[in-house]
Amino acid sequence: MQPRTIIFENDTELRRLLCTVLRGRGHEVLDYASPVACALVAEQRCRCPRDMPCADIILTDLRMPGMTGLELLRLQRELGCKALPQNKAVISAQLSQEQHNELSLLGCHCIAKPFHIRALLNWVESCEARIVESRILTGRETIYLMAEQASAV
Repeated sequence: MQPRTIIFENDTELRRLLCTVLRGRGHEVLDYASPVACALVAEQRCRCPRDMPCADIILTDLRMPGMTGLELLRLQRELGCKALPQNKAVISAQLSQEQHNELSLLGCHCIAKPFHIRALLNWVESCEARIVESRILTGRETIYLMAEQASAV
């Protein structure tokens, strides 16, 4: 089983680092500079087939153009994103107590910047342990198509 991780991070260097680290662990990584690439944002609905999440792990920056990572996670919950909430995290250096509390209520994790790669990997390992071996993910082609369509909007 190859875990799939989606990264939303507008800092190109950090996004590349995260991709390198996770691909080094054997992950399939899809990375985007903006949450607008998530079809759920553009279409205001979840396009993943029933019981087929788009990813095993979702990492998002807090501050990005268009919307915050917290807004993305909130929207995903409201519109029925099928990825496990505990396998979603916001990466931020500026998370307020109120935002931290909301993240906890959403069942998601916070990774404080600056962070040690080992701390990130510890969280990733706990996510991997929650992945069901028999799970089926939305096809990669579908995700790319959804991202292209979302970016065109």
